[in-house]
Parts: sequence; structure tokens; C-alpha cells
Amino acid sequence: MRLLNGNLNTRPLVLATIIAVLITLSFYQLIGRYNLWEPFPPFDRYLSTPLCVFIFIVFMVLGFYFIFQWIALKVMDKYLLEQMTAKQTVDMGKECYTTASFSYRIAMYLSARDIQIGQISERINGLKIENDPDFYVHQLMSLRKRHFQECISPLEFGISALPLLGFIGTVYGISTAIEAFKPLLQNAQTGELLVDSMTVVLSNLSIAFDTTLIALCLVLFVMLMTMTIKRKWYRVDMVYEDVIRNTLKSNRNH
Repeated sequence: MRLLNGNLNTRPLVLATIIAVLITLSFYQLIGRYNLWEPFPPFDRYLSTPLCVFIFIVFMVLGFYFIFQWIALKVMDKYLLEQMTAKQTVDMGKECYTTASFSYRIAMYLSARDIQIGQISERINGLKIENDPDFYVHQLMSLRKRHFQECISPLEFGISALPLLGFIGTVYGISTAIEAFKPLLQNAQTGELLVDSMTVVLSNLSIAFDTTLIALCLVLFVMLMTMTIKRKWYRVDMVYEDVIRNTLKSNRNH
């Protein structure tokens, strides 16, 4: 069972990052080499700004992480509850992972539910159910709550990180634009030199405002994803508690 221990959000977050980076690289490879799709305004401007692209990648990582957790709540928890009800046990343990179908095992791996099963099983083995069933239920649900806090932390971090990335882009763009203003103030430029200098200034101001706009728009979706996961998790936890209590009562009666 030690092999199942670990951090509940590390593996899904790493997998989400790898997928997001691969998709981004493939996208630019297709555009650069085969020119299959030409981004249309204003996305062409956003995709040509490295910081905007980085913000998009961060959002994609959070999006894939959300998908993994949603699959776990929608599919895996339903499966685990069905197994608990059918087998009349709350200790699924490693056997639940090894005997599950391939699709369920993939879902467990992507969402790190196998790690959660291992941690819950270890906690169960360390408790004596007969002494105080209510305390047992409380301990198990407390562990589920800690798992929830751990799983939701990347999304909550994203809610804070995306606006900060936008603000960094704003500071960088404005500071670079101010630097471009210096030659205009020091030397009286005319004609093409003036046009070139103003183009640099406006380009950096565009970066400043584009990064903030993209970050603020995307963080709204991350907030929606976080709220959706929270609501679903709370509902699943209510079912978990009922199933655990009913299973314990059934076992004690027998």
C-alpha cells in the first residue's frame, strides 16, 4: 500500500502540464511548418505575445486538471460508492484498483484516486470500528475533507496566479514603453524615426493591456471551474457519509 501513497494533486497537475505544453507546441508547429490555420484578429496579436501564450498555457493546465478531477467525481466516486454498497465494506484498498476495469484504472491514475484509496485504507486499518463507529465516520470524512482541500488547491492558486501574471505583463509593457519614450524626449525626432519610436511605444502598451485582459477573462473560467468542483464534491461527500454509516450499521447487525 505504500506504493499508492503520495500527493493527491502532484500527478494530475504534472500530467495536465505535459498535455498543455504538448498541445501548444503542436499548435505552433502546425502553424509554422504547414500553415494550416492563420489566427484571426485579435487572437493573432495575443498568440504573438509570449506572456499571453504563457497565460494561455497556465489556463490550459488548470483546465485539464479540472477535467481529471471532474471525471473522478462524476465517474470514479460513483464506481467506488457502488463497490462499497455491493461489497458492504468501506475499505476498498488496493484490491479496488487492481480489480477495476482498464478505463476505471486510467481514470484513477489521471485523478490520483488510487492514492486517495490507499490513504483511506491505511486510516481504516489504524482504527477500531467496534469501539466508536461515529468517531470512525468522522475520521474518514475528515480525511475526505483534507483530500478535497488538497485537490482544489491548484485551482484556487490559479485564481490568484492568473491576475498576477496579467499584472506582471502590465508592469513589463508600461515600463518598456517608458523606456521607448526616452529617445523621443532626448532627441527631437521627425519622419520615419518618430513613427518607428511611436510604434515601439504603442506595441509595448498593447502588451501591457493585452496580458491583463486575457488574464482577467480566463480567471473567470477558473473561478467557475472551482465552484463547480466544490459543489460536486460536497454532494458526493453527503452520499459517502450515508453509505459509510449504512455499511457500518449493516456490518454491526451481522
